[in-house]
This record gives sequence, structure tokens and C-alpha cells, in this order.
Amino acid sequence: MLPADDLHIEGVCADGLGRILLLQETPPRVEFIDPKASKVIASIDLAVEGRGEIARTWSDPKGSRGEGMVLLPGGHLLVAKEKKPAALIEFGPPHSQSRGLLRGGCDRWPIKKGHHQFVALAIWLPDKTLGKTCADFSALEIGPDGRLYLLSDKSSTIARLDDLPAGGAPQRSLMLGGSTIWMASRKVLHSPHRVTRLSGSTRASRAEISSC
Repeated sequence: MLPADDLHIEGVCADGLGRILLLQETPPRVEFIDPKASKVIASIDLAVEGRGEIARTWSDPKGSRGEGMVLLPGGHLLVAKEKKPAALIEFGPPHSQSRGLLRGGCDRWPIKKGHHQFVALAIWLPDKTLGKTCADFSALEIGPDGRLYLLSDKSSTIARLDDLPAGGAPQRSLMLGGSTIWMASRKVLHSPHRVTRLSGSTRASRAEISSC
């Protein structure tokens, strides 16, 4: 079913039709398969263009790449880059516009058969609180409440994140805002916040933390 060189699968997700996507870290690629037909529907190479830090580490054979993913509307993908630096990256066809992630995700994921290349359309970096709480980004999932959940293996933490506003332009770097965070030994609440736009970036203007 899969090419013989698919040896390093890091993430798995499925659409509402039961079709499965497998995320490979090296080389950075996604295989979209139909398990009922036992065949690959599409193979998607993931590229981060430019000369920025994310692009350099993504193209480095020894660098950190995708560890988890969820489906976005319009055939886009949201991928969690594990570390150095940790980030969320929206991938889609070249010249398409970032869609971001609103609550609910995507049930049916449209894509044509064959080989494709997706490029990074938007990049979200963690704010200071989330960066300290989640030392790495290990997996993503859309929960039954339609919210985005992030797993940090290194920190033994699950964080519920706010909706991601559309990046609007390729390689745009944004800041993740408030979240609810669960840790192995306690629950930490990173409160809802106001979001303001400053010089092309989205930043959390307030954050409170309490433990119980």
C-alpha cells in the first residue's frame, strides 16, 4: 500500500469518510490512503520556503519537522513542528491563502489523486506562557468540543488552544494566545484573553495562570 521508504511515520489523522493521512518526518511528506481500497490516494510533499529559521530547520536533514497534524477546510493541513523552534504550520497548495483554524476542524478533506507539493502558508509560534508549559509539540487533535488540543511529550502536558486566525500571507509569524492546560500532576488554566493586532502580528494582550 505505502512506498517502501515510508519508514518514519510521526502522525496519523482521518477524515469523516474514514480515509487516513500518515505524516512522515523524513522526508517531510503526507500519504493519504483509503484503507478500504488498500491504496494510496495522494502523496504530498511539505515544503517551507524562504530563509527564515523555520525554513532552515525544516530543510535540514537532521532538523525537527512534523510530529502531528489535523485537517483544515479547503484541503489544507495544520502540522505541529516538534522543536527548535516548536511551531504550528499551515500547509496548502502554492499561491493559496491561509485559512487558519476555526472551531470544528474539517470532516471531509478534498484533494485530487496523485502527487502534490504543499507549501507553508502561515506559521504560529507559541507565546511565552505556552512555550514554557509545552517544551515541545508532539501531537495535535480536534476534540469532541471542536477545539484544538496540543500534546507535549517532553512536558507531559495537553493544552487546549484558541482558534487560529488566518495568517493572510505566506510565512507570516503569529503568536498563539490563551489556552487551557492539563499537566500530569495538576491542572493549569491559561485564561481567555483579548487579541489585538500589532504591526501584522497577533498577540495575547493578557494572560493569567492559576493551579488547582
